Amino acid sequence: MKDFSKNILQTIERKNIQPLPRWIFFAQQAGLVGAFLLSVLVGGISVSVILFSLSDAVETGMGRMMRMHPGPFLFTYLPYVWVLVMIAFGVLAYVEARHTKAGYRYRMATIVGASFLASIVLGGLLHAAGAGRLVDRRFAEVVPQYRGLDARKMHLWMHPQEGVIAGRIVSGSATTTLTIEDFTGMRWIVETDAVVSRGTIEAVPGERIRVFGSVVAPGVFHATELFPWTKQGAMMIPERFDGRGMLMRERKMPLRS
Repeated sequence: MKDFSKNILQTIERKNIQPLPRWIFFAQQAGLVGAFLLSVLVGGISVSVILFSLSDAVETGMGRMMRMHPGPFLFTYLPYVWVLVMIAFGVLAYVEARHTKAGYRYRMATIVGASFLASIVLGGLLHAAGAGRLVDRRFAEVVPQYRGLDARKMHLWMHPQEGVIAGRIVSGSATTTLTIEDFTGMRWIVETDAVVSRGTIEAVPGERIRVFGSVVAPGVFHATELFPWTKQGAMMIPERFDGRGMLMRERKMPLRS
């Protein structure tokens, strides 16, 4: 044992090894903690977008839409990109936490669980403030490859023969008849005399709505339920429309068949 210690001391003297300043150690620890917190923050943002998508689905007859189009429904309302981001940053949070001074004391399940729990709580708060919708909208505007919820759900709500249409209001009244133009450019006379409104419908030109009902004649749709196109939340975001009442970012996205 003495020889071993002596060899270590001789090696230190021969290579002139100097101890690192304490501030470097503290900086490394601060960086790791910061990376962990950043991972939780990104995870929270991901959760807020996921909750935004799911809450929009819940407010518009999720069970009915899932039965009608299970595959497209899941593709539309489950933002798999953000699910993957949340998982990736959860793993990153674990890696960073393990390298902190006390990280080795905790099991992987404990660290990952704490990270996901913190992200879920933070995501719930961000969602309540409307951040999920804001992030989804901004990403759709600046990332060409990203399709926001508005763009994804257009195709899902364009099946008049199956009882669902969506578009912008051209004219009319929410209590008698509405003229709407769907996202393919076709105009519909929507009978609303016996409709139930699921949310605030102002029925002003340019307002976008979703409609449950049935086709009663060519170009005529009898409505049973009306929904606002966008989920109504605590923080409303100004929307920029083109001449057809479509978001500026969305008009570049053709509907997929």
